[in-house]
Amino acid sequence: MGNVIIVGIIIICVIVGVRETVKHFKGQSACCGGGTQGLTREKHKLEGKKTGEYTLKVTGMKCENCEIRVENAVYLSQPGLIVRANRRKSEVRISYDREIDREKVKQAVESAGYHVVDSITPDK
Repeated sequence: MGNVIIVGIIIICVIVGVRETVKHFKGQSACCGGGTQGLTREKHKLEGKKTGEYTLKVTGMKCENCEIRVENAVYLSQPGLIVRANRRKSEVRISYDREIDREKVKQAVESAGYHVVDSITPDK
């Protein structure tokens, strides 16, 4: 009887583990601590007319928390940008209305715990 209970507990643990793993890989899990942990997507506006936009290829974003952390890190490094991270495409799109320090943007992403895999490339 004891073996049946142990096997039942193991089966339940495996089912829960598989379910959470599937959610994680779909980007629906709380891989970074649950929900959005009070993090919110800020709506930023450019002060002037948009003069450019470029995209960074970034790895390591697994959920909405990751996207928000990257967006906040980039925005705080140089306020006045519009930043949109997309974990599914592994990219961060940055719009600007002034001269910006692209190396500073890259450092902000990496200091947030993510990795820029492509050099900063202007969009055409």
